Amino acid sequence: MKKKTEKQYAEFIKSTIEEWVPRLHLHHFTIYQEKDSSQKYLACRYNYPYLDGAVLWTDASYKDWADGTDDGHERKIVHELCHLITDPFYTRAGERYVTMAALEDERERLTDHIAVMAYKNYEN
Repeated sequence: MKKKTEKQYAEFIKSTIEEWVPRLHLHHFTIYQEKDSSQKYLACRYNYPYLDGAVLWTDASYKDWADGTDDGHERKIVHELCHLITDPFYTRAGERYVTMAALEDERERLTDHIAVMAYKNYEN
């Protein structure tokens, strides 16, 4: 069997992103993928407060995907995409002088995003 290439892996990640953007209602984001050796496995880089981010991958994640030893790879990529939803709250909460109003604003944005996902997925 011919070994899967890094280019094929990048295409797999790209196609997974494209498949899940509508499911997670991330249409307003620009999302790309790139190799990043500074990460341990898979990660997400969100350029807060801008609506763009990247799914980052490593030699380790590529190897597991290519060898077929990680059958939960799509789920892990979806997890990284969900960081685009949750990371603004995390960023605000980590600020040194965060106000309750700022936290409440991010809490409501996050809650509304989840509500829209639930409603769109279960509407009649």
